[in-house]
Amino acid sequence: MIYCKKYNGANWTGEKYMSGFRQDPINLDARVLNAEEKFYFKCNSCGNCCRYRHNGIQGTEIVLSGPDIKRIESYTNTPLEDMIGKYIYISFDDDLKLKVCCLKFKYSGCCSFLKNGKCSIYEARPRTCAIYPVGRAINFSQVGKQFVYINDTHVINSKEPEYKCCYSNVEQYTVEEWFQKNGVPIHDTDDILWFEKMAEYSYQANKKKLSTKEIEEIFNDLYM
Repeated sequence: MIYCKKYNGANWTGEKYMSGFRQDPINLDARVLNAEEKFYFKCNSCGNCCRYRHNGIQGTEIVLSGPDIKRIESYTNTPLEDMIGKYIYISFDDDLKLKVCCLKFKYSGCCSFLKNGKCSIYEARPRTCAIYPVGRAINFSQVGKQFVYINDTHVINSKEPEYKCCYSNVEQYTVEEWFQKNGVPIHDTDDILWFEKMAEYSYQANKKKLSTKEIEEIFNDLYM
């Protein structure tokens, strides 16, 4: 989840040039985790976080960053062009005014990468999946047309009723320990740089209607 705050020279405001699924996580029933705060969590491998989702329905889709795509391409030895339609779909985001890649879900609501109840790209799974149940807001300030990285905010999601995860009296982690366990850098430079670029493109797209060609060129720059 990505939330962009605009700095007006004196105060932070909530103005966003990002999509609705990148809302401030605190407004989405999540609780902020401090750096040294521990949380309880144990995955019971039910696989339900890979189910109950639908293409194009806000709140259930999983949008992929450029670095997510590169990791999946490398792991599967499959170029993005060959995954589109089967594992990934392209959506035009009305808030961003840009095209983005999303995980494709089957009619049943299962992720297309879910095979026999297991993630077939587990070692290269998207960051959103890898850090669950933790959410990460990458915060930027805006000065003119430029977006500058400030910091990350980490949150813990509320328990989903369909999931069999355990949130009490089990394994304990700090955010850094959880990220390390799941192979995610606490300072995710690749994602930070990519979302910074996307924020700048989205700002441009919201200021001026882009042509189909311009939108396609931006998509290629972000993902190809």
